[in-house]
Amino acid sequence: MLGTLHRFRKIKEPYRMLLIGGLTVAVLIAGKTWPHAESLLWIAFLCVISLCLFFDLRDPVNYTSLEFDSRGFRHEGLGGVSAAKWDEVSDVFYVRLFDPFANQIETEWQFQLHSGVFLTVLVEWPHRKHFSRAIAANLHFVLKEVVLKTPRLRGEGRWHCAAG
Repeated sequence: MLGTLHRFRKIKEPYRMLLIGGLTVAVLIAGKTWPHAESLLWIAFLCVISLCLFFDLRDPVNYTSLEFDSRGFRHEGLGGVSAAKWDEVSDVFYVRLFDPFANQIETEWQFQLHSGVFLTVLVEWPHRKHFSRAIAANLHFVLKEVVLKTPRLRGEGRWHCAAG
């Protein structure tokens, strides 16, 4: 079922709307053909559409999603592209601040590279736990306990995640 929903997300927008419209018409016709099962058909249809919306809304819409692996990370934000290899990173900070313009809490990682350059990576909720695990696994100088607790931190602040 979840694999089907993942494939649904890969369908391009105009075709996705046609698919939803076609399913709606099919449920309408099937409900009139089998009136005793109409409510069950509508409940199943609404559950599938709700799950599709849930998985579709998990992706960030204001920038290209964060990409990372065992070699490094790449983030394309509104301010441009931030990319680095893990071995280029010399210091790590986790920042949680209230953004009055957006009226929400923003969470981001700040990386200082050996060259002195600071990279800021805005991390939305679908990636927080996975990205902190990647940091803990690939940066051996960080305090793993602190890095792994960052997705659960509350309040505003800036936390230094490196040892010493």
